[in-house]
Amino acid sequence: MRSETNAPSVFFCRMATDDEIATLATPSNVRLGREIADTGGVTITQKDEDTITARVQPEDGSTRSVRLVRTEDGWAGTCSCTSERTFCKHCVAALLAAE
Repeated sequence: MRSETNAPSVFFCRMATDDEIATLATPSNVRLGREIADTGGVTITQKDEDTITARVQPEDGSTRSVRLVRTEDGWAGTCSCTSERTFCKHCVAALLAAE
């Protein structure tokens, strides 16, 4: 039995600071991802201490599938969008919504 029963919630909060997200994504993707998260465009489908999966729906009506995995170096993301960025606005939105 783990003695750190609240560890996942603390972890997600700590990983979603502005400084940490800024190291993952471009400034424009951070801004756009925050807008998506703030307007309720994210549905978290799975969340544990190492994985977040979500459906992200920006205002344009598209739906993107996002999977975030915690690695030794922080968060790594994959998304069904066509962005060539490693951590797109949809990944940012999912990470913010998982707090």
